[in-house]
Amino acid sequence: ASSYFEASRILKINSISLNKEPVPDKTLKAVYEISGEALNSFTLKHYEKIIKQSADKLKIEAEPDSEFMFIQRLLLFGRDFKLIQPEYLKDVLINKIKLIKKRYQ
Repeated sequence: ASSYFEASRILKINSISLNKEPVPDKTLKAVYEISGEALNSFTLKHYEKIIKQSADKLKIEAEPDSEFMFIQRLLLFGRDFKLIQPEYLKDVLINKIKLIKKRYQ
């Protein structure tokens, strides 16, 4: 009788560590504002909450699971968003926008 483990039976992998060190928390915490036309179609994601609201602007706190998907979300707002924090993500966004602009030059 052979013994094997079927990979198809794996439901979820939380983390894999070969060391006995704790896995650092890599939760992304961001704050951004939206205004303009983006307000007309804005809906909160499950990882977002409104922390300040005025007639022409929303300030949102977000803890997304995926940095990539969060950047894509922000880019969907076009010029109607402003990332407030974290600083490193501002640099990531600026670099992506520069790459997009370069394609059209």
